[in-house]
Amino acid sequence: MSIGGERTVGGDWTPRRRFEAALHGEMPDRVPTVIWNNKLPGGEINQALLDTGACIVYKSSLYDVELEGIATETEDWVGADGLRHRQENLQKPRSLWKRRL
Repeated sequence: MSIGGERTVGGDWTPRRRFEAALHGEMPDRVPTVIWNNKLPGGEINQALLDTGACIVYKSSLYDVELEGIATETEDWVGADGLRHRQENLQKPRSLWKRRL
């Protein structure tokens, strides 16, 4: 996980510093606003969130998972908002759906 928002907002507090202070039990200058990058609504709202000093948290995988007998299909695309998206579809062979008695 990486944390975005290094711009200084109001004094020497950056959105990242404000968020990290709260995580460590310290008192930031104000309550931090935090949103996951994949939850951003897009368009002008994204810019409005950044302008108010929101901290964007970027999710990343730390490990790979191998699923035996499961087919995976990954689709990457760039949305109309210019953000990259990824969808992973999992398919289980029909033979594995049969219940064994």
